[in-house]
Amino acid sequence: MHVRRTLKPVGRGFFVAGAVAAVAVTAVWGVNQLRDASSTPNAEVPSASPSASPSPSTSAPAAATRARIVASPQPVPILVYHHVTASRGGDQLLYVSRAQFAAELAYLKRYDYQAVTLRAVYDAWTGEGSLPEHPIVISFDDGYADQVRAAAPLLRHYGWPAEIALVFDLLYKGTPAPPSCLTPALVERLLDDGWEIESHTVSHRDLTQLSDADLRHELEYSRKRLRQIFDVPIDFLCYPGGSYDARVKGAAREAGYLAATSTDFAAATPSQLFALPRIYCYWGESLAVFGERLHATLAAARSAGG
Repeated sequence: MHVRRTLKPVGRGFFVAGAVAAVAVTAVWGVNQLRDASSTPNAEVPSASPSASPSPSTSAPAAATRARIVASPQPVPILVYHHVTASRGGDQLLYVSRAQFAAELAYLKRYDYQAVTLRAVYDAWTGEGSLPEHPIVISFDDGYADQVRAAAPLLRHYGWPAEIALVFDLLYKGTPAPPSCLTPALVERLLDDGWEIESHTVSHRDLTQLSDADLRHELEYSRKRLRQIFDVPIDFLCYPGGSYDARVKGAAREAGYLAATSTDFAAATPSQLFALPRIYCYWGESLAVFGERLHATLAAARSAGG
């Protein structure tokens, strides 16, 4: 079992002045683009999951019990990244440059944000832990080698963890592995830095379009295999493409997940545990816009919370 790094609370936060109208346009555009974006595997995985539904003899996972939420839970922004690279190789929603990522981390540090895991957030919301004054979750979808080689060293500089949502079939399990592929050994490096693994399903299919049996397989098999490979809890789910509906949310709960993330645009609160919104980060975004969107989501969440 991996030992998580303990993070200390930090000081006072900030409010960034910005045009909320421009923020809203950017947010709506980002969500619409994301729902159409598809992640391309960076290499063929030689050991993909079986396509059959779970056998009747396999015991079903225990459904997550409904969480008891504390009074006045703290809203937490969750940032979304995919590739961190020197040059853009596709849709701007799926890439940021290493320099941009470094600048955004420095911005967060300058304004007293502290990166935490989703588990830390869930524990605080359910009265089992506490958060720093200005927490933020930094998440990476799909699982790419550049997340380890480019993003992780920059986060390590601050002693910050992040979330990595793994698509099981994209995890390269053969040897030798091409340099562009994410392997279990590379993921182990992230765990040593205090990162947390989420399930991003088996094959990144649109869960709303699957049969009940295939939906269960995507949710249950990925969780089971990731737990076996890395010997860590897999308690959180990231919906592929941000697609979900009431049936998918119910299936996620039945599969034993404690919460799930979407691509809805807002700061996360426990009012939507199985559709936690996130803030997309994209290629070429200025620090001014980055700060404005962060401020707007937090201000809206605090206002809604009374």
